[in-house]
Formats: sequence, structure tokens, C-alpha cells
Amino acid sequence: MGYSAVNRRYFLASASAFALAGCAERGAFLPVPYVAGDSVQPIFLATDRKVDAQLNPGDGRGDAPAFGRVDVRIPAAHEVGQVELPLAGRDNSDRLGVLETRRYDTMASFLAQVTATGSARDEVQIFVHGYNYTLAEVVYRHAQMAFDYQIPGPQISYSWASAATAVGYLEDRDSVAISRDGLEALLTALARSERRKIRILAHSMGCLLVMETLRQMAIGGNTAAFSRLSDVILMSPDINLELFESQIARLGRFPAQLWVLVAQNDLVLQLSERISGNRARLGRVTDFSRLQQMGVNVVDLSSFEDSDLGNHAVAMSSPQVIALFRGLLGSDFRNSPARRVPGIAEIAFPASSSS
Repeated sequence: MGYSAVNRRYFLASASAFALAGCAERGAFLPVPYVAGDSVQPIFLATDRKVDAQLNPGDGRGDAPAFGRVDVRIPAAHEVGQVELPLAGRDNSDRLGVLETRRYDTMASFLAQVTATGSARDEVQIFVHGYNYTLAEVVYRHAQMAFDYQIPGPQISYSWASAATAVGYLEDRDSVAISRDGLEALLTALARSERRKIRILAHSMGCLLVMETLRQMAIGGNTAAFSRLSDVILMSPDINLELFESQIARLGRFPAQLWVLVAQNDLVLQLSERISGNRARLGRVTDFSRLQQMGVNVVDLSSFEDSDLGNHAVAMSSPQVIALFRGLLGSDFRNSPARRVPGIAEIAFPASSSS
């Protein structure tokens, strides 16, 4: 089979894998009624996408960052790991949906609401999505993950301007580069307004945005926010391995714990490797010692599978992974008896840390 045929096959597989919504309304927040027995998951939103007063997205990037909150209804019939996107023109009583949206005029008013949410013991969670996501999909995915993992505290989705199409990979990489300043501004302001620790959870290409932003902050000497970070968790990171090594080197003595969740059976990252000149991606690394020497914790999820994303979202969508690690996001992995589960999920700590 020729090179073009191989790439066409992988492209079609990727397009199919990322069609999260099928015939769902990928780009809209669909309102749903609250039904007794349902749950509500509030998601704060910071985005450089163009949005209207109700946070409905337009095309492309906005002239300035936008801030808001979306209250997501989690139906009683919700299945762990699933994002049951609502469909226009049908009964959505068994699907996710929006109960209320609110837009904040300034970052200051947005941060005031974040600070007022949760308890003093909670951490602030920031979720940075990956390639080919609409704004609605970002919020629904974050709500599903926060609810299923039972993560306490305020939840902030940082949504960069993804083209939200399977053929927009290169455009999305450009958008990631553009969004570094916006994410840096959010982290800097949040660290100043918050006494609580901040955890960053990033997926796929969103991991590139997070690492490039942290690197940019280190280069610019804007490292005060680093002390507020507890963990940076990179799920299925779509980052060139050598690039990641250079990012780590630039961070220097980084106080937060860095976690990399990998899966050798990640079909989407296999595609990324092919279109990137067969260069190894961080999310499919096999030499854990290479990362351990950099002080990075590695979690191998290769023995798990997700339902429809080519194992690229296994950390967010596998009921088995969620059941295994639920509750541990608020604890110390190093002192947890679940830190090593041989044959299920190996957690490899840096060689310098105690076992």
C-alpha cells in the first residue's frame, strides 16, 4: 500500500474517531429542563473563541478573552465515561444539557465567582481540551469528567479556538500557539486571586498548549504562579518527545508534580506520529526511564480501552480507569495503596523519589 493510501486510511480513521457528536448539535448549548434525580455540574469558562452574550460560539477567535459559567445538567441515566450530547428536536431527558449560562464582563468578576465557589480545602481545576472540539463539547466533556471522577472545587475550562473539524489539525496547532498568552494571563491572575492550589488537566493537543505556556512563563520570568500549582496532568499528550524534553529543561526547578498518562494503543497518536514524520509522541512513549530521569510521573493505561475514540480519551472515558482512580485526584498518589496496580495501571515515579 502506497504512502498516500496509508495516510488516507489513517485520516479517515481519525475523522471517524473524532466525530464525537454524530448528528448531535456539536456547536450549541442546548437548554434542557431539570428533572428530579438529576445533578448539576457548574463549569466556569474562559475562552478566546468568539462568543455571544449567551456564550454561543461564532466563527473563529474573539477580539478579547470571554468569561462565563455554564451549569450542565447530568441526567440520572448518565453512564460513567459517556458524553451524552443533546440532540435538537428530541426529548433530552436522558442526555447532558444546559440549565443556565452566564457571561461575566471582566476577568475580575469571573475570578471573584471562582474564588467564592467550593471550600478552602478544594483545589481549582483547569481543563484544557484537545484537537477538534467545539465549545459545547469542551464544556460537556469537562462536566462529565468532573462528575464521574467526583472532583470537588471550582472547574474552569480554558477553551482555545479549535477549528472543530477533523481536517483542521494544522489550523488547531496555530490556534494553540496563539492561545499561549491567554492561558498565561488566566494562570497569572488566578494565582494572584486564589489561596487554594491549582491543578491543570490537559488532553491531547491541549497538553502542547499547557507546556508551551509554562515554558513561555519560565522564559519571561513569570514564575510566581508556579508555586500555586499542585499537579499538571497530561492525558494522551500530542507532543513531540524531544520538544517535551526541551520544555522540561526550560522549566528548571518546577514545583508542581508533572504526570503523563500514556497508552501505546492510542490510534489517534499513531496518526499524529505519521503526519509528523514518524516522530515519537509523548502519549505513546515506551521508555519510562527517559521521563523518570526528567522528574516526570508516568501512568501507563495501555491495558484499557475507550468506547469510540481509538483509545485517545481513555483517561476520561473508560469506566475502568475512572473507577480505579476516582478520588485519587484529591489525594497523594505517592502515599496511596492504589499507586501501583501491576498488570492494570503501572505508575512509574521518578527514580529519585521513594517507592
